[in-house]
Amino acid sequence: MKIHFDTAPKTDLHWFEKPIKILKAIDPAEVRFVLEELQRYLDEGYWIAGLASYELSYVLEKKITSLIPADRSIPLIQFGVFDGPCITNLSNSTYSISPFASQWDKKKYNQAFDKVLSYIEAGDIYQTNLTFSLLADFDGDGLLDVAALGSSLLYGWELGAVDPGFSGTAVDWGQADGGAAGMRFVRAEGVQLDGPVDALLAEDETYCYPNPVGGGQRVHMRFFLMETASVEIVVYDALGSEVERINADGHVGENDIAWSVETYASGIYLCKLQAKTPARSASALVKMAVRQ
Repeated sequence: MKIHFDTAPKTDLHWFEKPIKILKAIDPAEVRFVLEELQRYLDEGYWIAGLASYELSYVLEKKITSLIPADRSIPLIQFGVFDGPCITNLSNSTYSISPFASQWDKKKYNQAFDKVLSYIEAGDIYQTNLTFSLLADFDGDGLLDVAALGSSLLYGWELGAVDPGFSGTAVDWGQADGGAAGMRFVRAEGVQLDGPVDALLAEDETYCYPNPVGGGQRVHMRFFLMETASVEIVVYDALGSEVERINADGHVGENDIAWSVETYASGIYLCKLQAKTPARSASALVKMAVRQ
């Protein structure tokens, strides 16, 4: 997770990388926990940087929470916790972006604007945001335009598939869960990249919510796997005695396992999550507080 701000309150406060923890909420029920955790880290002197999606407003305003779109491609909120900003000179960066091109012409924009205006005049709404896509090539190769990160997968849209006016070669294969305009694609360069093997279990994306969990609630263990694995969660009380053992099949990407704590006494518990494949295994420990 790397974040660069074009503007910042002070010099050299623009670049954040290597977070000690990543906190994110995908479901509305997770938002409160994430906000409380972020505040706790701020109180302890850490820095936070990240994003809050437009759809987060549905959660913060209870009157419209039920209207939140079900098909969301990015988290409602995702922030990294950092020791502080990095001093990075970006003046020599090879990053480039082409001029933006609108998918709408003036006629289409005017039609949409007039429709919104008619809703306002009829009293159906009093305010709205009219948005449309702007396309650009990120590195000048003429192949990809807008890219978006979902979980651990990078999605890109082929320029020519979105608008025939853009030139570029075809991508190599389509990514799973495609179907957006231009489809979702990933490009294979055929270049071997040297680097560490991704961990089976991302410890900085493993957490319980809500935490603390109250009587009548179900606690969720959320975690991210790089490959399919068998998963076991063992819950221990403060004295080290086993309280519960849960087994499940984990899939690639984000996983969520929920269970009831109705029979638990109030106190601090330790949840040990272990993921195993035929070739390797990984584990993580998460503290959980129960308040009956």
